Amino acid sequence: MSPPWGGTKYKDSQYYSIKEMMNPNIYEILKVCFSIANKIICFFPRTTLLEEFYEIIDSILDKDEEDFYFTDIHILNSANKIKAVMLIFDKTNSQVNSFLR
Repeated sequence: MSPPWGGTKYKDSQYYSIKEMMNPNIYEILKVCFSIANKIICFFPRTTLLEEFYEIIDSILDKDEEDFYFTDIHILNSANKIKAVMLIFDKTNSQVNSFLR
């Protein structure tokens, strides 16, 4: 998925905060996505604050259950320039290689 980044304003900031700048809220987006699928790939701007990914991952884990989410962050580049960031969630415990096939 590639959730809305908030129009062209995201280009005006040095950093992109998915928690503050994304509308609708990233937590609500993920909640809906996980109600539909166990495996999700999210595509975000190259200036996204990577620390926020870890906060989001931590917040979606159910501390009362033994849920496990495989997560992986990929920096996508082309011609020696970062183009975007991809965040992978896999709620089924499978390996990322089988996930990306």
